[in-house]
Amino acid sequence: MIIVGVTESSTAYDDSGPIRARKRSALKTVLQLQTTVLPGSRIEVASPELPVGAAVEVVISVPDDGTGLGFLEFLDRLPASERTAEEWREADREFRERRDAWDK
Repeated sequence: MIIVGVTESSTAYDDSGPIRARKRSALKTVLQLQTTVLPGSRIEVASPELPVGAAVEVVISVPDDGTGLGFLEFLDRLPASERTAEEWREADREFRERRDAWDK
């Protein structure tokens, strides 16, 4: 069992900058377990650390079995961009200007 301190914050923006911010801190218990997929594509998790009736978040990670595309293979299969190098530089410049304006 791992107990993790979590800080969550969010800020909404309009054209003039940040308009509201919210921050919430909490402790989160994280359990990392392994199980086997049962018939019917079901999984079952049991642990004494799980309080009865509590709402929990479930994240399932399935290991790569080697039959899927790797990240680089995926990128290689993407269609080529129709933008020129100059158009990419301009888009990047505009992005940086907008991002830097957030810090002001």
